[in-house]
Amino acid sequence: SPTGRSRVELFLSGAPDASGAEAEVLLGAVTAAPGPERTVRLPIADDVPTDAGWVTATTTALDTATPSGFGSTSELSGAVPLAAP
Repeated sequence: SPTGRSRVELFLSGAPDASGAEAEVLLGAVTAAPGPERTVRLPIADDVPTDAGWVTATTTALDTATPSGFGSTSELSGAVPLAAP
């Protein structure tokens, strides 16, 4: 059954493709639960180059009724330019 929680994955790419999205390097993933803040922190590995590029995301519903534990997955989001810290 659906849990109301989702797995959120962020990706980094050099540039978006013709569709406006691309997912070359997985930056990380986190499980998000519904709530008033709707904010999660995503730790990113130290060896991932985050000084330039484009970020995209996808979400997958967590569903305990499926063998994999996952339900439906969103399309890849549109790319957003990564701002240097």
